[in-house]
Amino acid sequence: MRRNSSTSSSRRQAKRWALLLGLVLLGLLLVDATLVWYTQYRVSAEAYTEEVSAKAKHMRLRLAGKRADIIFVGSSRTLYHVSTADFERAGWTVYNYGLSGHQIASYPSMVEAAARLKPATIAIGVTITSFDDDAIEVPSSPSLTDLRALAATGQSPRLLAATAGAWLGSLHALNYYSEIINLRVRPVFERLDRPLAPQSAPPGGGAPGQAAVAAAPGEVCDCKTFGLRPHRKARIYKCTNGDAILFGNFGLEPSDEAFVWKGFHAPYLALLNHCLDLARAQGVRPVVYLEPRHAFKGDYDLAAIRAAIHAPVLDFTRLELPDAMWANSEHLNDAGRHVFSAALAEAFAALPAP
Repeated sequence: MRRNSSTSSSRRQAKRWALLLGLVLLGLLLVDATLVWYTQYRVSAEAYTEEVSAKAKHMRLRLAGKRADIIFVGSSRTLYHVSTADFERAGWTVYNYGLSGHQIASYPSMVEAAARLKPATIAIGVTITSFDDDAIEVPSSPSLTDLRALAATGQSPRLLAATAGAWLGSLHALNYYSEIINLRVRPVFERLDRPLAPQSAPPGGGAPGQAAVAAAPGEVCDCKTFGLRPHRKARIYKCTNGDAILFGNFGLEPSDEAFVWKGFHAPYLALLNHCLDLARAQGVRPVVYLEPRHAFKGDYDLAAIRAAIHAPVLDFTRLELPDAMWANSEHLNDAGRHVFSAALAEAFAALPAP
């Protein structure tokens, strides 16, 4: 009898653990479904979330029924540096597919998404200092396209293993969208640290279902805005057209060290050319532009760069921009983005038709 009682108790305990595990798994599935629904629900032609597939959806909605002249692919420097409104005033149809926190290892999936829309040109922004960088970062939210591209271009086993792990982790939506959750939550604590500047009338209002965002005195956005990310020393507006705008100053950190050209880090060059070849395979002209660098010192072999890259190369490394046009040592503020966008539009106009 004692043995039967012990066996019965063990079975009841096993059932409890099985039920608990089932409830945990069900909870995770519900969280996943809610996050996927919420992220896609928040995306419309008037609003986007900062994730590769979500912004790709925004891009499709913004360009519905139109063929883009240029889709810009890149990091936060693309997001903050390209003014869609300036290009439109010059007669171009463009989309800013820049994403904060994403670097070249994310570009294969971004180029693939852009190329599906058949723009005339896909332009990829990179910095001159990236070419000899042997530390390619693990993609923030890698896809199988990114993982295959890394494997095909001879990246290090460490990078491949870390990216494979990140991709497996991304299969669970809570992990996949953790970066977006962080971006949403962090400003709440920053608001507690420092009150926002006084608000004025909103520049065009917000997206449907979202509060309009008001610009602070002296801050004039060239777009309709729907989101604001306050920072201790700056304000970042999100535009319904896909741009984001920096006002203020994070603090410049000029360096006296001159850049020394050491040639190419072969895996980086291979990955960049792989992205360019993805565009060309879809009948889209790829273009690379070298982004402005603050107070750049040094030299590099532009002829060698142009010979090695599978696309035309536009060089803005030494574009003269005073300190007042920089938000920090990496990013232009609103004044700088207008100067850069004008120079960029002029350079594209000088290229032969694709």
